[in-house]
Amino acid sequence: MRLFYRHSLELTSILLKNPGITSQAREVLGSIFPHIKSSIETKEMHITPAMMHSIESLLDAINTAASFELKATLLRLKHDLRQHKLFEKLGIKVVFQDG
Repeated sequence: MRLFYRHSLELTSILLKNPGITSQAREVLGSIFPHIKSSIETKEMHITPAMMHSIESLLDAINTAASFELKATLLRLKHDLRQHKLFEKLGIKVVFQDG
């Protein structure tokens, strides 16, 4: 969350200036929100390869309009996501599933 707040103004600007990224973000968040909501209760999140791809694609799209500092943050987020560290930091066990 700290990273979000640090870059919130720039992220807001990117979303306002890029309706395609806004639409993609809405779609990605809409598809993963039920999984995030249930993980709060179960402390376990099931992620499919398609979900991982959509999250990484969104980060890549944001990266195209990002400052150097935000690009570095996005790169770290992608690394943490691939290494499962992103969710572990939130106390959530990630279970990868096919489909």
